Amino acid sequence: MARDVLVRDFLNSMPHIVDDDEFELPRVVTSVGHRWGAAFPIPSEKSAQMESQIIASKQFVACGDYFGQLSGRIEGGYLSGVS
Repeated sequence: MARDVLVRDFLNSMPHIVDDDEFELPRVVTSVGHRWGAAFPIPSEKSAQMESQIIASKQFVACGDYFGQLSGRIEGGYLSGVS
């Protein structure tokens, strides 16, 4: 199922995101994906140049179809999630 692939890819990217090859992956209890049909992002020029946003000092990661060159498309959301 696509959700399982996305969750697996996201979790596999975590050691790279936190810059720790020994990062212990959490057990996934539940996962939900949702596309709000009325939300068609109009990206800023800055977000179109970013695949995701990471603020390590605040332990914050944002990804989704708002970022990147494929904004508003599922492919853009996926690419943002694996970036």
